Amino acid sequence: MSAPKDRPLPIIPLVAAFLVMFDTIVGIQIYQAQHPRPAVAPIDTTHVVKSRDLRFVDSGDGVSVYGGHVDVYDATTGAAYRPLRENDGFIRAVLNSLSFERTKRSVSAAPIFRLTYWSDKKVTLEDLATGKHVGLGQFGTKNESVFMRFFAEPEARS
Repeated sequence: MSAPKDRPLPIIPLVAAFLVMFDTIVGIQIYQAQHPRPAVAPIDTTHVVKSRDLRFVDSGDGVSVYGGHVDVYDATTGAAYRPLRENDGFIRAVLNSLSFERTKRSVSAAPIFRLTYWSDKKVTLEDLATGKHVGLGQFGTKNESVFMRFFAEPEARS
């Protein structure tokens, strides 16, 4: 029995595999050229019931962005909400996904997020700098409801 290094490479299967990969890549490129997708999915055209611009300030003491102490402010008035707690994991996950998009696009503007309650009872969070938004209802009503506290007036802090 000869060692594997002594046997010649099977050329026909290698060429066939290369052609399949090449055909797949070219086919995907042709399909994407004929069916362009919008960069950001459009927000529903229903009217806004409530909207609030929020600023989440990360203290930088966590293992990831928005992983440690996070203060929350009304971006218009500067009034403070109760800071995020350890068990506010869903809010942190949504903020991290929007933060990732900012990093991909090299956006350095101050992160202002618009929380919107629509007339069709949907709730979205949009990063105003990137236009990226998240439909919060797709994660279930319990997760969506944790954002509803930001529609109340901010707490007075001493």
